[in-house]
Amino acid sequence: FDPVVGFDHPQVLSIDLDIKLRNLPFITMKLLTFPILIVSVALGYLYAQNPLLFGQRTGKSHEDFTILAHNADLDDELFSLASKLGADFAAYRNHCLRVLTFTQHFLPKEVVEEIPEAMELAAVALAYHDVALWTDKKLAYLDPSVAQMEKALEGGKYSEQQMAIMKDIILQHHKITPFESDRGSAADALVNAVRMADWTDATMGLVRFGLPASLLEA
Repeated sequence: FDPVVGFDHPQVLSIDLDIKLRNLPFITMKLLTFPILIVSVALGYLYAQNPLLFGQRTGKSHEDFTILAHNADLDDELFSLASKLGADFAAYRNHCLRVLTFTQHFLPKEVVEEIPEAMELAAVALAYHDVALWTDKKLAYLDPSVAQMEKALEGGKYSEQQMAIMKDIILQHHKITPFESDRGSAADALVNAVRMADWTDATMGLVRFGLPASLLEA
């Protein structure tokens, strides 16, 4: 500071600016370190969850799993909806088949022992779980999808308890946390198996609740 003129001397300002410019790369590097670290961790997580997103395979066999290429209970309902699904029929059917395949992995054996028709209920519910996106053209499609299912199955072979379980499957498949009801642990486990399976497919394995990555490659 120059006491005569009352402001910083130009030479002092020049030196100060030069020091700041020399430190600029270091400051920039410090500022970028954290975002780069976050991105690196995120990419590492994505790769660990689903190597297929990076064009890689796990190299592990999925032969121990049953991969569903078709399901009669699912297809019986879906083919009746084909005209409404239009060009999206194949994509929707494939989504339902993948979710049904993953459901098998998440479904405890004791549930199938208690509810022998568990996979049938899952298949039928899955046929309708997103269908109101097409039939009702609504983004808030859970309740309308239930309505479509109830209309299609009215007076059919399913009991009130079975219909209630399928309704829960549709209404709860967006829920990220475990579902609980007063229908019993087996019914809840079935609903949760489908819920986790749908999350796994919808997020391309980024959220997969312990599902083996090799099963995503099937």
